[in-house]
Amino acid sequence: MEFITPPRNQGQIVETSYAAHPDGLIEKTYDRSDRSFRYRIAKWTKSLDSWFEEYGPQTSPPPSKTRFSAIPKPWRFGLGEY
Repeated sequence: MEFITPPRNQGQIVETSYAAHPDGLIEKTYDRSDRSFRYRIAKWTKSLDSWFEEYGPQTSPPPSKTRFSAIPKPWRFGLGEY
């Protein structure tokens, strides 16, 4: 799974990246201060799908109204850091 960091999120202490998964858009937050990771997922909606197809994380973060929920067991999604 490839995570993409929007340009305005690059190089920050807390860096947020996004990846597409069949179950939804996965958000990975990496905190450089304590080297911790957090994963959340937003179910695909029509507006989120349109954003991903038209702009995607290469240009901007997802719409602010996107609702993410925690992924309690990231390895179920093939995510390495847990």
